Amino acid sequence: PPSVMIIVYAAVAGQSVVKLYAATMFPGFFLALLYLAYVLGWAMLNPKIAPRLPEEQTRVPVPPFVHLLNDERVREFIARVPAPCILKPRLMGGTIGIKKLQNADELWSTADALGDQRSFYLVEQFVPGDIYHVDSIVWQGEVVRATSSRYGVPPFTVSHGGGVFTSRLIERGSRDDEALKALNARVLTAFGLEHGVSHTEYIRAHDDARCAKRDAAGSIEAG
Repeated sequence: PPSVMIIVYAAVAGQSVVKLYAATMFPGFFLALLYLAYVLGWAMLNPKIAPRLPEEQTRVPVPPFVHLLNDERVREFIARVPAPCILKPRLMGGTIGIKKLQNADELWSTADALGDQRSFYLVEQFVPGDIYHVDSIVWQGEVVRATSSRYGVPPFTVSHGGGVFTSRLIERGSRDDEALKALNARVLTAFGLEHGVSHTEYIRAHDDARCAKRDAAGSIEAG
């Protein structure tokens, strides 16, 4: 440490250790300030090099899910999460490839039919609720523009049962609007989206206030 060098120099040169410490105090603090400014500057220019945010700041509420690859984990999921559940491809957007499974037998038969393609799917608890979406413009990691809306009928219901897709804007500044935009900002921060546009969907469960999310932001695949 530099303090050891000061003591050694004071002993060799016959100088006061206290005076040497006092003389190096300001340069030491100034050098530390320069290091801090350098790190902050680079982090602002390239946020990817900055340390990740704590998990509690990036965690978003999602329904329980499990990768379809490991049978033991799937069995634990079935025992813990009540049916029905949703089969979802990991690399597709919208409702493409999504299937509602009513019970464990249907889940296992579907998994067997997928064969080697099982690794591309996950199983998630089915959460009936109202579907919202937030469309955003992101620049330098900040959401500079966002609009929240609500689907008239859940897209999954329309895709599998027929009907017409409808969506309406949520009143700006309302409680729902502010809550959705705040959650949307957390989601995009967790994904690390720096520049681009995003379309993120959220579910407000009928039985409680939980929210699930699906996202198709820039080159980010559906989560």
